Amino acid sequence: MKRLKNFRWAGLLGAGTVILALFLAVFTLQPGAVSAQATPATMNITIQGFAFSPNTITIPVGTKVIWTNKDTVGHTVTSDSGGVLNSPLIAQNQTFEYTFTTAGTFNYHCAPHPNMKANIVVTAATGAPSSSAPNVPATGIGGTIGPDSQTLLLWIIPLAALSVITLLALAVRRRTHR
Repeated sequence: MKRLKNFRWAGLLGAGTVILALFLAVFTLQPGAVSAQATPATMNITIQGFAFSPNTITIPVGTKVIWTNKDTVGHTVTSDSGGVLNSPLIAQNQTFEYTFTTAGTFNYHCAPHPNMKANIVVTAATGAPSSSAPNVPATGIGGTIGPDSQTLLLWIIPLAALSVITLLALAVRRRTHR
């Protein structure tokens, strides 16, 4: 009878460990989270109807922005204050790319059409790019792990391994004691 109680407790321990490991896995792996080791993000800006869309975006340092001209006329991406943005004339369906390496606010316009204005806010903190208008990042969505989650993952793997070993040992022991 004592062995049967030990089997029950071991079974409960193994099942509890599996549940805990699954719980930690579900709540620490967040789809779409930006990883510290992930490749830099990319944001797309469309030039169409004599406007930049989205008009304002907020991105972390290291993000590449790609402007694509959908208009039949050429446009530029030109800094308002003679800063880092200075594209050549972008023809229809052509692109201009720039990777932002410093934090700050970057106001820009189209040189041939000065009424076309937009801005980019580059933050020093890491995070997912955002915009004031709907925009789909060029990078895919995945279940990446952030820096805090990596520590928890170090606990999930041993717990999951322990639970599998415990359950296998119980299954083998039950067969040999029957």
